[in-house]
Amino acid sequence: MPILPPSSIAPVDYVYQVLNSAKGRLNDSLPTLAPIGGSILDLQSAQTQQFTNNAWRKFMDFLADRGYSDLIGDEILYSLPIVASSDPASQAWISWTGCFDGQNYFQTPALPPDLTHPMRLWERYSGQNACFTPMTKWLDGLPTPQKQTYNRIWEWRGNAIYMPGSTSIEDIRIRYTRHFSDFLDVGNVQWFNQPVPIVRASDSLSWLLCYEVVSARGGPSDMAQANVFMQNAMRTLDHLFNLDVNANQRVNLTRQPRSRRRGAIGQNCW
Repeated sequence: MPILPPSSIAPVDYVYQVLNSAKGRLNDSLPTLAPIGGSILDLQSAQTQQFTNNAWRKFMDFLADRGYSDLIGDEILYSLPIVASSDPASQAWISWTGCFDGQNYFQTPALPPDLTHPMRLWERYSGQNACFTPMTKWLDGLPTPQKQTYNRIWEWRGNAIYMPGSTSIEDIRIRYTRHFSDFLDVGNVQWFNQPVPIVRASDSLSWLLCYEVVSARGGPSDMAQANVFMQNAMRTLDHLFNLDVNANQRVNLTRQPRSRRRGAIGQNCW
């Protein structure tokens, strides 16, 4: 029987490493990971957890705004129901809680829970293992065409994807911006023992944590120091993002048509 190699572990940091780095930068004592009475960033303090999650959200917002690859998701939603109303003015939609066919609500399919904003959509007839056809994002209100066997267009508003509705059951592929959840206790694993799901995040995230702590004091000298922490955070975040950019620059890119389509449905599959 062959011996299997050990399973690989992603080279990620843990929240307590971020806290340790921030404590050092804030000149806090660090004799142990155990709670230190009256110290900055006490592990058992709700305030410390909130500061950390505030910094974590700023960290993700910065990278997501620039298209960082770890904050891009891709998922297929299977068997979107056919539109129930033939009225051209009716619309179907998909949200985090389910979908609507123009008359009825369904719990599935629903948007991925980590989705914050859709970027691109494709569609195909369900159950046929067909290739996907790009859909076009529509601005300033969907038109009111007669219902057909496809949606072709979509609009994002009110935290839902709106479409004209299709007379065929469809699968929808979504490319989207995503964010990871806050650091919380999960079972017996406390929040500060959770992994940070972005590689080499400790340096920039700890600078952002220092900014959160010092800026909360609000004094002139505190704000001056907080600005220094933010500048350091931006510098290290730029470096982290540039590593992602350098990897993408190894690929030859071909500019796509503005409509993202070259022909009729079925002629340009993805």
